[in-house]
Amino acid sequence: MFALDRLADPTNPAGFRAGASKAIVIFGDAPGHDPICAAISGLEYDITEESVTAKLQVAGIELIVVSIDGGMDENPTSGAHDYQPTCPTSGGAAGQGSRMAAATGGTYTTIAEAAALVPAVLAAVRAVSVTVSLSSDCPEPLTVTFSPASQSVPSGSAVDFTETFAAASDATEMTIRCSTYLLINGTPVPGVIETNEITIEAQAPSFTG
Repeated sequence: MFALDRLADPTNPAGFRAGASKAIVIFGDAPGHDPICAAISGLEYDITEESVTAKLQVAGIELIVVSIDGGMDENPTSGAHDYQPTCPTSGGAAGQGSRMAAATGGTYTTIAEAAALVPAVLAAVRAVSVTVSLSSDCPEPLTVTFSPASQSVPSGSAVDFTETFAAASDATEMTIRCSTYLLINGTPVPGVIETNEITIEAQAPSFTG
């Protein structure tokens, strides 16, 4: 719980790469203590399942839980005796791991033995869904549209978009150079993925009589 609180805190110096899909993987055979008292953490507040879940949600972080023998859904009060001298009030309830995963849009996976841990973690990370979209900095009179506007796919998937450029029929002759950018979950990913040079040719006048 303490580690999750620190990772989800906006002052966390580690942070996440711009445009990254934010996810934290946690695994074990027992739930986190609830609460972790300020007297133990050194913070100004007690850390609870509720407070950590709220922080993860605000930060947009999905929690991927891999539970050995279902231990991360056990009752956290059953193993709280070592905290009793400092945190006399033990709380929480069974189902902690699956509740936190569901509340953050993550996943909860149960494995029977530690040897299955690495494959389970890799599978869970690959299953994290991201929303991919594109944007363009092309100025008027050009308009740029993308079809589809966005796609939600598992991490690491390849996606295809159709990019359409259009200009008004009365646009003057000019050459425009502009770029296309990638967005993941609405956040721009540094770097240009495509540079275009578009020439708008003058249209022959038409008359009606």
